Amino acid sequence: MRSFKLPQKLMILVSVPLIFGLLFTAILTVLLKKADLEIRQEQRAKSLISQAQLLTLCTNDALIYMGGYSATHSKISLSHYEQSCAETVKVQTELHRLVGDDMQQKEILKRIDSSIAELIEIFKQTKEGSDTPQGYRGHIIAFKLYGMVQKNQSKLRGELNELTADAKKQEESTKADIRSAINVVLIVGTLLNILLTVVLTLYLGQSFGKRLNILTDNAMRLASGEELNPPAKGNDEIAELDAIFHKMAATLAEASRKERATIENALDVICSIESSGRFTNVSPAAKTVWSYEPSDLVGRRYIDILAKTDAERIRRIIEDTVAKKATCSFEADVVRPDATEVAMLWTARWSDIEKSLFCVAHDISERKRAENLIKASEERIRSIIRHLPVGTISISPGGTIESVNPKIEELFEYSESQLVGSPITKLLAAEALNLEEFGRFTERVGQKSNGNTFPVELTLTKFEDLEAKHFLISLQDITERRNIEQMKQDFVAMVSHDLRTPLGSIQAVLTLIEEGVYGQIEERGLVRIRNSQKSLQRLTGLVNNLLDLEKMESGKLTIVPEPTSLKAIVTQSLESVSPHAEQQKVSIELNCEDAQLTADGDRLVQVVINLLSNAIKFSTENSTICLSCAFKDNWAEVKIVDSGRGIPKNMQELIFEKFQQAQTSDGKRGRGTGLGLPICKAIVEAHGGQIGVESEEGKGSNFWFRIPLITRV
Repeated sequence: MRSFKLPQKLMILVSVPLIFGLLFTAILTVLLKKADLEIRQEQRAKSLISQAQLLTLCTNDALIYMGGYSATHSKISLSHYEQSCAETVKVQTELHRLVGDDMQQKEILKRIDSSIAELIEIFKQTKEGSDTPQGYRGHIIAFKLYGMVQKNQSKLRGELNELTADAKKQEESTKADIRSAINVVLIVGTLLNILLTVVLTLYLGQSFGKRLNILTDNAMRLASGEELNPPAKGNDEIAELDAIFHKMAATLAEASRKERATIENALDVICSIESSGRFTNVSPAAKTVWSYEPSDLVGRRYIDILAKTDAERIRRIIEDTVAKKATCSFEADVVRPDATEVAMLWTARWSDIEKSLFCVAHDISERKRAENLIKASEERIRSIIRHLPVGTISISPGGTIESVNPKIEELFEYSESQLVGSPITKLLAAEALNLEEFGRFTERVGQKSNGNTFPVELTLTKFEDLEAKHFLISLQDITERRNIEQMKQDFVAMVSHDLRTPLGSIQAVLTLIEEGVYGQIEERGLVRIRNSQKSLQRLTGLVNNLLDLEKMESGKLTIVPEPTSLKAIVTQSLESVSPHAEQQKVSIELNCEDAQLTADGDRLVQVVINLLSNAIKFSTENSTICLSCAFKDNWAEVKIVDSGRGIPKNMQELIFEKFQQAQTSDGKRGRGTGLGLPICKAIVEAHGGQIGVESEEGKGSNFWFRIPLITRV
């Protein structure tokens, strides 16, 4: 048997009475329409009877007025007679209309019309007899005709009575039929309505009531933890609701099981404490974390297992939490049975319904140990910073001093309390510090508390903590370094200027001696003189390099750009180093594209000669040096590639600094002052260019520099 859904059952509950009501209404409507029709027929029958009676009156009046006229020849009687005849015609016409299509009544009406026609004819003859000159004769004729009139009137009355009797019979028959039909419909409709109500009530009561009672009972069973009734039968919404209820019960049971499993397997201790301060329930984790059996703790006061130093403080916190019915969190150590302590983080919430404090205690021993280690580490770092020979300043992004180490206090003669919260410009007399200059050494002017200034070198680094980002300044006094550099510059200036003039004089004298101006010199003496000239040339080169270095450091290295040819620069440089290359048995291979550029040709020749000289010096015999030049994107690039001993990776940046020379793995350095490459770098950068080296130790070097085709000074 098919089982309907709840909406379908409700639809049946609504639609069946509705359909029955509509059907009942339709039947009553039909009967009412029929009754209305019969009422109209009844009215027609009454009108028919009334007109029949009127017709009788009209004929009687015509008879009376005709009799009066026959006797008196009164015009008034004649006029009334004519009116009665005319009224008779009207009544006949109305009777024809009322009879309509009723064949039986039409037959009766036909006979009535015949009788009236005969009667009118008799009246006519009577009038004619009365109008003769022999009046007495007319009276005789009228008297004779009177019997005929009486006879015709009797016949007419019979026919009119037959017509009215038929109308009354139809009227009574119609009323009886209508009453009978309405009574039957009302009785049958009422019985069917009662029966339908009883059937639907029983059906829906059987379908809903019993199963709703099952649902109610299941709810009570679920609340009390009892087993539920078997699932309700059917596939409607109540059955689905019962199925969902069973599923919910299973889910709750599973959730309860998981909750118990979670509590039983939780690493944290979960417990409940009543208002008196005694444990009412403790999870199994107490055995692992506290070394107490849960059963041993139930009924025991929580204060008994806390460290004595924490007991009073925790008691006040718990009492305040219970009084406010709130939640609290605190740290308290638990004393194990073996007298060891374990650090715990407690979270507690008071339940007013259960009248208990529910707690979760988390073991934070490892975190405490880590915090202690971090504190010790922080203390070591603070100690290191305090004893650093370099001053350190921590500042905020806004440039406010947050902390300083003792070295800063010593350098600037301020206490830390006087500096914290002050702007960094309080210590730096020069322009404001640019917080974007990370990792670079910059020189500034420091200002002490007494107003005296001194040079400082500082570097800026950025670091972040949990709160915000900060900046750290590492600072040191470079007064002594400045003094040493000044002494060095003074020495270089003295050596350069005090040696250059005598060296020129000595060079001139040796040249004159070599040419025999002062007499002939033996071959052995000439060798000595030539060796002396070479030494003088090296010494003169050193002096010139020192002068160039001084100009470079003082910003006086002059560049005079003028139109020149790159190939001319390279060719001139080759001519200068060719004798030295031949002496070292090294060949130079040239591959150069020619182009015009605007630059200081003499200075670039100096750069190329220096790079070629270094390549020749460090190349082996019978090796080849490749010299190439090319143009790309408005740049001129020169490369000098040798196959010498190469430069260690850690020295490739240092060799462009003053007095630095590459040292190979065997510890040997090349002969020279260590000023050539720094001077080359200064010249190239003065042209707006770049210089660098690519090298691998034992496989040679590739020195290159590039300058713009048009140098702007």
